[in-house]
Amino acid sequence: MTTVTRRTVLKGAGAAVGAYTLAPLLGGSTAWAAAGPQAAARRRLVVLDLSGGNDGLNTVVPRTGLRRTIYDQVRPTIGLPVEDLLPLDRGGNQDDGSLGLHPSLATLHRLYRADRVAVVQGVDYPNHNYSHFTSNDIWQAGNPENIGDSGWIGRHLDRVGVAEDELRAVGVGGTLARAIRGETHSGMQVNSLAATRFADGETPIAVKRHSVYAGYSRHTQLDPAQAAYGGMCAATVRLSEETRGLSAAEPGGLANAFLTARTLLESDLGVEIVFITTGGYDTHAGQGPLHESLLKDLDLALEAFYFGTRDGVAIAVGGAPGNGLPGPLATPAVPGTPIGPLAAHVADRTLLMTFSEFGRRIGENASGTDHGAAAPMLLVGPPPGANPVSLVPGLHSDHPPMGSAALPADNLAMTVDLRSVYQAVLTKWVNDPDGARPDEGDPAFELNGTNLEADGSLAGLFTTGAPSA
Repeated sequence: MTTVTRRTVLKGAGAAVGAYTLAPLLGGSTAWAAAGPQAAARRRLVVLDLSGGNDGLNTVVPRTGLRRTIYDQVRPTIGLPVEDLLPLDRGGNQDDGSLGLHPSLATLHRLYRADRVAVVQGVDYPNHNYSHFTSNDIWQAGNPENIGDSGWIGRHLDRVGVAEDELRAVGVGGTLARAIRGETHSGMQVNSLAATRFADGETPIAVKRHSVYAGYSRHTQLDPAQAAYGGMCAATVRLSEETRGLSAAEPGGLANAFLTARTLLESDLGVEIVFITTGGYDTHAGQGPLHESLLKDLDLALEAFYFGTRDGVAIAVGGAPGNGLPGPLATPAVPGTPIGPLAAHVADRTLLMTFSEFGRRIGENASGTDHGAAAPMLLVGPPPGANPVSLVPGLHSDHPPMGSAALPADNLAMTVDLRSVYQAVLTKWVNDPDGARPDEGDPAFELNGTNLEADGSLAGLFTTGAPSA
């Protein structure tokens, strides 16, 4: 079978941008081009955009005290019962259980209990904007003072440099996210395996037709528009040919995108960062069942990514269904091969983080919530002690005040500037101090204030050596 190389993925991805999400390329016979030992040793980052404005107050929920009293008072319809919540305590008196996770987040809670999750509370930016588009641009640029700026990950690529055939940052599905667009270097967009197939199949006539299509690449460079179109045609045919025969695990939902990220990170492509977007979090009405479904989908995606299961059932790749006919025409079903847990060498180097363009208001609006301000960010790191740089598990910063029982607050105020979280991730996690061009951080993130390090990083989010108790 034809070898799929990093250059193939780069060219083919550019040809097919805008298609559906790429199903993970899990065929055992696939031979990926090696990315080199330095690239293989890099720490990896998966960023998930919960687009629409996730209700942070029903994701990380008060269980006790004044905040719980106010929560019950202002959320009589969509409030979650204390007994249903998953307590944020890690044993040994680590965290006090005064907060809990939404009951749909069982996998995240499992990881929290294993000292792998950090919850950064009250994250926002100054002069908050309640427009979905403007606020999402700010989060992706990481710069509330210049929303037209390049993305915070794209600027990282600019600082560290990207070789011509290097696949260092990848967006999964849709259009290329602002976050991974730099001034001189940008990530690439990877699309669905199904989108690499021609609708007319692989008959001799179809193959001949595809050959003609690929021949458009012979347009002279004297006509830039036709030459560019011809190159796209040829790359589309090449990607179809070189992914032929690959199988994929497709459990559905957000898990597909996470399995794509997993495949990109487990394959020796040199991918450092994967950016995923999922939507539907604009819950103005009917929030209870909708938010429950969204968080369940997120939790199943985490389960598939880390453990290779969906609702506890192993996700398999390959296999073939039987035709249901009696012998001698019968073709028995051939079971697929379980993909198993995330490869240890990848799990030990991977950090996952979530964000949403804003949270929701404290009080409900009949059966939903309106656009709000601050909300928690969730980060999942490697198993304790697996990496010299560790995510410090548990709760970071204080839960924003919610007012008083007599006068509940309308909104949650910022206690952590998003730029300080980004700076910590850049300088403590994705930075490669042994690389050709180490990343010393983003000048736009050099903030001053309490709980910040000299470079503007949120203090205490990462540590060198074993995580603190």
